Amino acid sequence: MNLEKATRWRVAQKHEKEFWSRFWREKLQKNEVIIKGYYRLHYEIIRRFYLVKNGDVLEIGGGALPFIKYCFDGKAILLDPLMDYYKSNFCIPNVQTIKAIGEDMPFPINSFDLVICMNTLDHVRDPHNFLLEVNNVLKEGGILYLTVNCYDPPSKYYRLFKEFLRFFEDKQHPYVFTLKEVGELLEGARFNVLTIHRSVGDLYRFIRHRTLTRDGIKSGQINSALDYLRKWKILNIIDAIIAIALSFRGEIIFEEDIQDFIFMAKRNM
Repeated sequence: MNLEKATRWRVAQKHEKEFWSRFWREKLQKNEVIIKGYYRLHYEIIRRFYLVKNGDVLEIGGGALPFIKYCFDGKAILLDPLMDYYKSNFCIPNVQTIKAIGEDMPFPINSFDLVICMNTLDHVRDPHNFLLEVNNVLKEGGILYLTVNCYDPPSKYYRLFKEFLRFFEDKQHPYVFTLKEVGELLEGARFNVLTIHRSVGDLYRFIRHRTLTRDGIKSGQINSALDYLRKWKILNIIDAIIAIALSFRGEIIFEEDIQDFIFMAKRNM
């Protein structure tokens, strides 16, 4: 991995800590019921493909609110490069925890029946090597449950163009993917994709949407564009015009409207 990508990943890890400290400390207790409901939705999807109670489970990048805290009572391992930070600042479930990166995991090959990666792929150092390592630690016929925020192609390249101009910067996410790119990454890492379908959104947006809806507040692409326009800066105005044009084409451009997809994949032999 080149120096620029390595530097960007380290910056992303720093901002990931700031995000959890800022947002989750305010939201954790207040939205516990919503969080449990969110994970139960995903648990029911996993049950269609995998007998949950009878295998070894690994969750990568679960942060302070890992999936396994809410849905897995048996043997499970939680791995995250920021594990020391989460253990010091949040209530981590009583499971085995490991501080490590997903590209270099301290497990023998064929260790797990199920690997869970929820909103993780765009945070890793190297997506291809990450998925290769996940493939290695899965047992024969093991299942990867992967959720990823995906952009439509015009939205992705418009976003990258804004980053190039320093008009927009997403310091938490070193990578941006389209739906097709994630599928190609999985195939390149020797996975057989069993199913792809629209998810309910990542946990942050799920809580935000439920909270806003409960309070009677509506958000959407046009409203976000109007907020940009109210700032009366030329770049904001241009950005809003392009965003509105893309939204009428059905593209996804604003952060709260990113499409979240579930990929259920099986390790190829």
